[in-house]
Amino acid sequence: MCLCFFFKVRKLPAVDVDAFCYKKDATYRGTASQTVSGKTCQCWESQAPHEHSRTPENYPYEGLKLNYCRKFDGEVIPWCYTNDLKTRWEYCNIPACKE
Repeated sequence: MCLCFFFKVRKLPAVDVDAFCYKKDATYRGTASQTVSGKTCQCWESQAPHEHSRTPENYPYEGLKLNYCRKFDGEVIPWCYTNDLKTRWEYCNIPACKE
């Protein structure tokens, strides 16, 4: 379970709850939050267990909401930081869309 708190109101990019796959040449805005090995993703607003600079404040248009996997421009597969102390980040368990 992700316990992210939003202390200020701001307009976030839309989340696509129907995104069950990712497209090669597009960002991913679905709600998947588990990695290929079954680890739970870390909240983007959290700096624990892994400190990082991919925060909603630094990337306001990337849809960094809760602990959802994301595929940023130029990246190949959606990924996330994990809640596992031994694994900083991992690709997410999301299939590629059929072309």
